[in-house]
Amino acid sequence: MQVKIPLIEGDINKIKVGQDATIDIAAIKERKFEGNVIRVDEYGTDTSGVITYNVYVKINNPDPAIKPSMSATVTIEAARHENTLVPNNLNYYVI
Repeated sequence: MQVKIPLIEGDINKIKVGQDATIDIAAIKERKFEGNVIRVDEYGTDTSGVITYNVYVKINNPDPAIKPSMSATVTIEAARHENTLVPNNLNYYVI
């Protein structure tokens, strides 16, 4: 089970395969799910002049309650600075 995230070109170079992620599923408020970036598309998509690249985050501890197309918020650990986590929060859907 994974979440597909379209990122704008300004953010895509911050994301690498293997980075840790936390996934919040709107319909399952009592749990957070752990994940990792498993793929970053090399080619972007142009939509009205905005280039986006798909990033795929695997849910490492899935639950049978997670269903396709549920809303999810994904926090990817894009950088770490002395005792400070700099997340990239994104809202997308489970695929």
